[in-house]
Amino acid sequence: MPLSMTEHNFPPLQNDLILKTIRGEPVDRVPVWIMRQAGRYLPEFQEVRAKHDFFDVCQNPSLACEVTLQPIKRFDLDASIIFSDILTIPQAMGMTVDMVPKVGPVLPHPLNDPSDLSRLVKPAVEKDLKYVGDAITLTRHKLEGKVPLIGFTGAPWTLMGYMVQGGGSSTMAKPRTWLYKYPNDSQHLLELITDVVVDYLVMQVKAGAQLLQVFESNGDYLNDELFVKYSLPYFIRISNEVRTKLKEQNIMEVPMIAFPKGATMSSLKMLAKTQCYDVIGLDWTVDPAEARNSLGIYLIFLEISFENSVRMESPLPHIMESADCDSTVKPKDRLVNLLDQIEVHVEQLRRDAWRLEEEKDTLLTTLDTIRNNELLGTLEEPDKDDVLRYAERLSMRCLTVDVLVKIQRDTVQQEALHQVNGLIDGLVIGLRQDPSGTRQKCAAFMNACSSQAMGHSDKNFETAILGCTIDDQKRVKKRLQGLLDYIDKMHTIEFQ
Repeated sequence: MPLSMTEHNFPPLQNDLILKTIRGEPVDRVPVWIMRQAGRYLPEFQEVRAKHDFFDVCQNPSLACEVTLQPIKRFDLDASIIFSDILTIPQAMGMTVDMVPKVGPVLPHPLNDPSDLSRLVKPAVEKDLKYVGDAITLTRHKLEGKVPLIGFTGAPWTLMGYMVQGGGSSTMAKPRTWLYKYPNDSQHLLELITDVVVDYLVMQVKAGAQLLQVFESNGDYLNDELFVKYSLPYFIRISNEVRTKLKEQNIMEVPMIAFPKGATMSSLKMLAKTQCYDVIGLDWTVDPAEARNSLGIYLIFLEISFENSVRMESPLPHIMESADCDSTVKPKDRLVNLLDQIEVHVEQLRRDAWRLEEEKDTLLTTLDTIRNNELLGTLEEPDKDDVLRYAERLSMRCLTVDVLVKIQRDTVQQEALHQVNGLIDGLVIGLRQDPSGTRQKCAAFMNACSSQAMGHSDKNFETAILGCTIDDQKRVKKRLQGLLDYIDKMHTIEFQ
């Protein structure tokens, strides 16, 4: 008969809402927990970090326990997640990992080619990562059964990414190159990492973890073909081997969560079809309704992002309450007051959407300039094709975002805007052949947008921009400034 986690004499669990949800039992509300529960947003965490290095906190069970409990003491959450880091595994495999302020994790001696694989060691997990198990056991006792405790690991592809790249990256170009250049060695490295991940998760359950999560944080760098070859098999192997080893040691299984961040819906479907995980986590880019329809009855957890100007709470209910509270004000005045308040939020909504639209335009413009960059001419054809395909994929991804703030224009204003956009598009096209001349012309366009400009002003552009609406003039000016900044940045890089 499998053992429950009683050998440590843990206090009985009081809030099992998240476990009931995973088991499919009825619950009175949705359970809530935060993936980065302990972190720099908490002043008490800042106090700890002021005295201790990041990995010193991870490797000190008492400090890791203290930090894990901080958000539980502050907020009414339904689960706790042990304070640690996915890069404890590369450390245990013999790699140096530093947490550099304002930079993030840095591995100063990355795996540059397959010959570097000989530097890796097979750790004795229960010895080399014992501090994580000790932190879990201590935290389980300190929680006193208030909520369940989640253990976690990075998925093999994500860990490989850091080990090869040498830290975080917006492209993960080096590990992605490995997949194409050294496919067999990449799979060998992923197998080595998977061996450690399996033992690591089993150790966490033995120490007291009540749920396990596997983070594929770099999942968005894999298309469906690469996901099938370099991520999915290791997700499957981790689940199967963890459950088998727990059973062999007569230890009760715990629910397992897979979180392939940034994975396509096709990849999510393939993962769900394996039925290896009890829960699949979705990032904020995935429509929950679409995922529910596509993944069937599979249980999903949502990552809710507070970035990208997403407002999680509408202000209008509060406006309505304030509008209804004063009965001495005439009905018309009360309604006008309400409309005045709503107008403020409408204009803010337009500004937010406008900013997002500008960001989209800037991204597309930057991608266009990259596709026309003279550096492409120095590349071998395979490398050039890789860059162009990458840029095209990002462009198509960007175009899936539909943000539009409509501006009322008459026929003359519409034609003027069309003429202005055509002139600016010509700048972008000419940037590769004549960056210096393009910058001069862009500056002349910019001067045409201002009545107090210093320097040459392009008269044709000035005539066109004066025919545009005020809102369009502001947007055009921002677009030109963004293009100038980009040209200057590229000029600076060339001379470094």
